[in-house]
Amino acid sequence: PTIYKKCLICGLKRSRSRKWEYKNRRALHAIQLSCGKAVGQIKECKTAKEAWKHLKTSFSEDVYAHYDSKQSRFFSELILQTNVRKGFLDDAKESISISPEDIFTKSPEGKTVLHVAVEAGHVEIVKILVEMGKKTLVKMQDKKGYTALALAAKLTDNKEMVECMVEIGGDELLSIAAKEGPVYEIPVLLASARGHKKMTRFLFN
Repeated sequence: PTIYKKCLICGLKRSRSRKWEYKNRRALHAIQLSCGKAVGQIKECKTAKEAWKHLKTSFSEDVYAHYDSKQSRFFSELILQTNVRKGFLDDAKESISISPEDIFTKSPEGKTVLHVAVEAGHVEIVKILVEMGKKTLVKMQDKKGYTALALAAKLTDNKEMVECMVEIGGDELLSIAAKEGPVYEIPVLLASARGHKKMTRFLFN
């Protein structure tokens, strides 16, 4: 029994170690992807915590200007946005399940993770986010007044991406204008101006 108990304890420790290593790799990878040119400064870091501490020391004012001061909150937002941008559907779902409030967090440009999903063209992730965030999320605007719907109308002719938004947001969402140059334009006009015929017909009807 004693030997069995020791083996069981060792097995649990190995299992926890593997889970920690997996989570650490994901977090570190997310930080690396989000660092841009600054990634060289953390190339020797072996853990996400170590990388974070280094970046915090180097860019503390920039980091804290737009993110919650708690390290865990910063990590969760960073990982979610990276997963969405890269189209990692399962990882994005897991990130949301752990910290669902992160879907309402805005970037320095005022963009939510729904805006990020639209820009990256990930329809399935858009649907998941809309289902979770409902009307509150689809009505959120960036600093130029773009809702995710307006951004989709501007960027794509894929009406499947916006059907779920319109169903939840209704006529009110269709009437929210975004700043395009010197004027403000509603989504249907943004789509029409770029020759997105399918999108224009859908939004007009």
